[in-house]
Amino acid sequence: MFMRKILLALIAVVCCGVVSAQSGADAMLAKLDKYVDGLGAYKITFQLTSADFVSEGYCVVSGDSYYISVGRSEVYADGKARYEVDGVRREVNIDVVDTKSHNILDNPTRCFDFVGEDYSAEITSSEGSEVEIHLSGNDIMEEGDIYITIDAASGKPLSLLYTLYEDEAYIDIKSIASDNTPVKKFAPSAYRGFEMIDFR
Repeated sequence: MFMRKILLALIAVVCCGVVSAQSGADAMLAKLDKYVDGLGAYKITFQLTSADFVSEGYCVVSGDSYYISVGRSEVYADGKARYEVDGVRREVNIDVVDTKSHNILDNPTRCFDFVGEDYSAEITSSEGSEVEIHLSGNDIMEEGDIYITIDAASGKPLSLLYTLYEDEAYIDIKSIASDNTPVKKFAPSAYRGFEMIDFR
């Protein structure tokens, strides 16, 4: 009987710790959501590191529309169609927008939107004012894991790490601020001579 009471007490402590970690992560994600919502339309400048590839980039987001520039690649999206421009291969891939994606390089309109989503969230580290949260979705085979670092005081996003199998993409956010400049729209005339590949 005595051992059973000890065991039950230990289970309660562990369960409370898990709930606390989960609720703490949820509170931080709510703060992140509030911070980004408060920006309205915004611009992010960042550095992307993936394997041996390192490049500066930026994206502008307004509603469902966005524009991304990284190296010699560009992405235009109007909420329905997505135009991915490869300046090296001189081709434009056209597809529908993946509204379910939370990857900043695929759909930056939702890259900070995890409140109420089907993600398991857990605080994995806390150092000074920085908190890292590990997010894993229901379909981990498709989306992998996301690690997001947030300023605990303001809710400002500081970095993102995407991992899928052995692939990693690290986004070091240099700046994020309100920007009401109209989002660039795809203009076919700007890419004369490029091969247009339509997957829609």
